[in-house]
Amino acid sequence: MTGSLAPIAPIARVARIVRIARLRPSQRPHAAALPHLAATPIAAQHSEYEATAGGGVGSLPTPPPAMVPIQRAGVLRAGVLRAGLLRTSLLPAGALVGTALFGLIVVLVSVMTPIAGIAAAPAITSYIADPQQSRLAFTGVQAGAEFKGVFHKFTAAIDFAPDALATAHFDVQIDTNSVDTQDGDRDKTIRGPDIFDVAHFPSAHYVTRSFTKTAAGYTAVGALTLRGVTKDVAVDFQFTQGAGGAKLEGTAKLKRLDFGAGQGDWKSTEWVGDAVQINFSLLLKPK
Repeated sequence: MTGSLAPIAPIARVARIVRIARLRPSQRPHAAALPHLAATPIAAQHSEYEATAGGGVGSLPTPPPAMVPIQRAGVLRAGVLRAGLLRTSLLPAGALVGTALFGLIVVLVSVMTPIAGIAAAPAITSYIADPQQSRLAFTGVQAGAEFKGVFHKFTAAIDFAPDALATAHFDVQIDTNSVDTQDGDRDKTIRGPDIFDVAHFPSAHYVTRSFTKTAAGYTAVGALTLRGVTKDVAVDFQFTQGAGGAKLEGTAKLKRLDFGAGQGDWKSTEWVGDAVQINFSLLLKPK
């Protein structure tokens, strides 16, 4: 059978090898009980094959009747042997086609499984806050009395879906020079070097890192950067979807002195309290 494939008979051995591979290690027969697996020393088979392989064109030798290395046949070992599906590193020449197909199936299954998981991930919607119908406000205490203020200029990019908290993301930029407390002298002080220092720090930035579901809605934890200082701030909020958009409402608490918003005489909490309450109501439109 010079120049042709090995006999078809080894195909039956492939089926037996596959059946053995499915057994538990304790149930598998010894290698000596399998035909052609231990009959001839591997080194002798390899030497014989190498000796006849140099015959030249037109005299292609027939592979030895026992075993040939899978590596020389071009079959991917990693897909079959390293998966623990076959215990031997050698196969009959006639079994190479069946083994290659079996290995290909293993590789395809391992590749397609994570792809299916990605396709099943819940979708998330990206929104931006409508600046005309959104509000970002705060409440502080001065001389024992509450005062309220707002920021007239800010942007909010919101990626959120109730069933996709792992991929949710808030990014809020605040123009600190737009602060308004309905008191000109107080606003001038807040914008000045002892509080916001807008000349050097014209904006504040909040970026979320994680989200959790709560009994009242959701909690986001993110980093707030104010006056060049970054600290974690938790935000509690409710998210309501509506026709053509959504609404985001919530609160947060922080201490102004944690961010250095109080220098000189304003470091004292005797006249201005340290605690600040944040309130927001954002009308969201899909991007």
